[in-house]
Amino acid sequence: MTILFVYRDELNMLRLELQAHDEGHTVERARNAFHALRRLEDLRPHTIVCAETLEDKSLVDFRFLVRSLPGLVETKFAYLQRGEPPFPPGRHDVPLDATLDTAELWAQLDRKLGLHIDKEVPEEKVILAAEMQMAEMPKVQLSGAFSVFPVFEMLTSLNHNRKTGLLTLHIGPIDAHLFMREGNVVEAHYLKMGGETAFKKAVLSADAHEHGGFTFVPLEPYVLAAMPQSISRSTARLMMELAVELDHHKAQRRNIPPH
Repeated sequence: MTILFVYRDELNMLRLELQAHDEGHTVERARNAFHALRRLEDLRPHTIVCAETLEDKSLVDFRFLVRSLPGLVETKFAYLQRGEPPFPPGRHDVPLDATLDTAELWAQLDRKLGLHIDKEVPEEKVILAAEMQMAEMPKVQLSGAFSVFPVFEMLTSLNHNRKTGLLTLHIGPIDAHLFMREGNVVEAHYLKMGGETAFKKAVLSADAHEHGGFTFVPLEPYVLAAMPQSISRSTARLMMELAVELDHHKAQRRNIPPH
C-alpha cells in the first residue's frame, strides 16, 4: 500500500511515516502542497496523510487540488486537525485528532482505513531521521552584488548545502525562479521562458545588468506551478557552457576577440 505523507518537520508526522515504512508500506514524503502535487502526477497513493498546516496552501485548497487530479477522486485523504474542522469531511476524507500520540493516531487510521501498524519506532531513530531532514532544509539566505564568475562558485557551494529548495535570482526589477533538486537546477522560469533557456538567459541578463546583483531567497512554491519545464543536463555542465557564452557576450559588447 502506498502512502504519501505531506508535512514540513512535525515529529508526530515523522513517527507515522517511519512506522508505516517499517511495517512494509510504500512510503513517499512531500514537504509542502506544491511538491505533493508534483509527486501525485506520477504517484497514485492509496492514502494521503497531511499535517494540520501546510507551508504553502490551506488544507481546504490542497484537498480541492488533489480531488481535481484525474484518478485521485477516491484516494483516502487523511489530515490532522484540532478544534473546528477545516471543511466538512467527504466520503473519502479521514480527519485525525492532532492531540493524540502516535499509537492512538495509528489506531484511528486502522479503524478508518485498515492501515494496521503494530511496530513502534525507537525514539532514537525518530530523532536521527529528524536531524537528517533538517540537514537537507535550506539554511541560509545570501544577498549582495557579485560578478558572474564568483556567483558560479557561490552556486556550487549553495548546491551542496541545499539538497532541494526553491530559490529566487533577483536581476534588477526582474526575478528568475529556480527550482533545485539534489544539487542541480531542474526548473527555471524567466520572463515567459522556461527550462534551460530561462536559466541561461537569466544569468546572461544579470551579467549585462549594471550592478549584476544576485540575491538568493526562499521562493513560495506555487509561483512555479504554472510552467513546469525541465532541465536535463547538470547545473555544472550548464555553468561551463555559460562561461563560454558569457565570454562571447562580453567580447561582443566590448568589440574585442573572445578568449
